[in-house]
Amino acid sequence: MIESLKIFVFVAVAVIGYGIVHDQFTARICVEYFTVAHEPKIVDSQSPTIVGLAWGVYSTWRVGVVFGFASATLARLSHWPKISFGQLIKPVSYLVFAIAAASLLTGSVSYVMAEYDLISLGSPMASAIEETDHSRFLSNRWSHRAAHAVGLLGGSMLCAGIWIFRKRQSERLAAAIAV
Repeated sequence: MIESLKIFVFVAVAVIGYGIVHDQFTARICVEYFTVAHEPKIVDSQSPTIVGLAWGVYSTWRVGVVFGFASATLARLSHWPKISFGQLIKPVSYLVFAIAAASLLTGSVSYVMAEYDLISLGSPMASAIEETDHSRFLSNRWSHRAAHAVGLLGGSMLCAGIWIFRKRQSERLAAAIAV
């Protein structure tokens, strides 16, 4: 039970922690991404620190709980060999790194594309955001989309990997016992 709780907390904190750090950066790139383009308005502030903290927690806590619960359940449930908290540190860390790398790359590429007018901000956001901030806004938008896509896909793959690993371990043990 304690091992399951450690896995749950670790994965949930990794997800939420990533969201906070990510939003600390993106709120400083273009705070209007959060204050103008997002509903509901969860915090009445223009401070990038406060906005990044509030949105970092608000936008990730549910995903953190879901993937934390799924990881803990898949790692410990059933009679198959269990996966420990320690065995998940590397895969979860790699996933967080992959999310950050995809986000950074996508945000950078989209910023350059916006600067060269290869992508643009459409209505009604174009009139709500200062024109000088359009490239930074688009960088944030695509950085977040990449983080969400890689996070959801990677989190799903992590859960599937846990299940497959345990199933194969069980089959290996069964085969070893049969010999």
